[in-house]
Amino acid sequence: MSVRRIAAVARRVIEQFRHDRRSLALILIVPLAILTLLGYLLQPAGGARAQPVAIVNEDRGAAGPLGTSVALGGPLADALASAPSLETRKLDAAAAEAALRDGSVNAVVTVPATFSEDALRSQRLALGVRLEGSDPFVSANTAGAIQRAALEAVGGALSRVSFLGVRPPALSLDVSYLYGGADYTTLDYFAPVLIPFLAFFFVFLLTDVAFLRERASGTLERLLATPLRRGELVAGYVIGLSFFALVQTVVVIAFAIWVLNVRFRGNVGLIFLVELVMVLGAVNLGLFLSAFARNEFQAVQFIPLVILPQAALSGIFIPIQELPDLLRPIAAVLPLTYANDALRAVMIKGFGLGDPTVLRDLAALLVFAAAAAIGATATIRRAAA
Repeated sequence: MSVRRIAAVARRVIEQFRHDRRSLALILIVPLAILTLLGYLLQPAGGARAQPVAIVNEDRGAAGPLGTSVALGGPLADALASAPSLETRKLDAAAAEAALRDGSVNAVVTVPATFSEDALRSQRLALGVRLEGSDPFVSANTAGAIQRAALEAVGGALSRVSFLGVRPPALSLDVSYLYGGADYTTLDYFAPVLIPFLAFFFVFLLTDVAFLRERASGTLERLLATPLRRGELVAGYVIGLSFFALVQTVVVIAFAIWVLNVRFRGNVGLIFLVELVMVLGAVNLGLFLSAFARNEFQAVQFIPLVILPQAALSGIFIPIQELPDLLRPIAAVLPLTYANDALRAVMIKGFGLGDPTVLRDLAALLVFAAAAAIGATATIRRAAA
């Protein structure tokens, strides 16, 4: 082996990368940007956010020894309301259920009617906790905050019972779910966000590389020399590439539901509709960004810039409402944010097409697809130049 020849090849590779500013940025700058994003994301300023919950006090009190009257529900509700880990609203049962359904609270804590009686009689002492349940991270954070606050609050509220010479039993939480449930697996909760993420990732990559090959082979330039308009060309590519993307979507959804037995409450057709609209956006985005790549290596460089931020900020692992204030506006413009929200609403909550949440998310995905299509049409002549 010749050391001189090996050194010549190595020097040639180094010279190629040295003149490729985009590759140098990918190697040196993009990792720092991603680490900065993750560092800021995982260490939000101001500590953990207070969990919004509703408190329903149904305690009717009890007659204590020597004619005393004991009502523990009020002091307990007040103590829960003062807990720093909770952002509480005192409501009646109907209003609390409505707040849970519209998403303004993550849970409803109910002090049962017999709470004071049970405390005096040393019977089972329990608080009712009804979780919204569509996001496992939100549910876990909320349940933990309620558990900690309730233990401290009950200790203060039961001081009066202890003063009367009664030893109250330990507290427990009767947990129920509006959506999902204790029998749901991790896959059941993650399927509504993993399905759109995988589809978006592979469809974007397929479109970006496939359209780049059309440019590199000269096919695109020859097509533009015909009477074919740019809009017609983009529409044709979108339809052709979307066909394979939709086949992939059907296979993934069918496999998740009928092979992996992922639970879902909504309509299968609506699940496919959400995926269809999102796939159209991914195809158009791939067409648009391919204009800024000269080879397949540069096309792949868009992955950390386009895919990773959406994985971090679209609610897959960290709920949107728990993102730092600076990052939430970014999440609001990402298509995967709306795809994830829509599929959670359909698959876990069982919402239909007429639900305002689903309609809003579909409208946002359509707007994104249209904007990406306009961008692809505007840059296609530049790409062929």
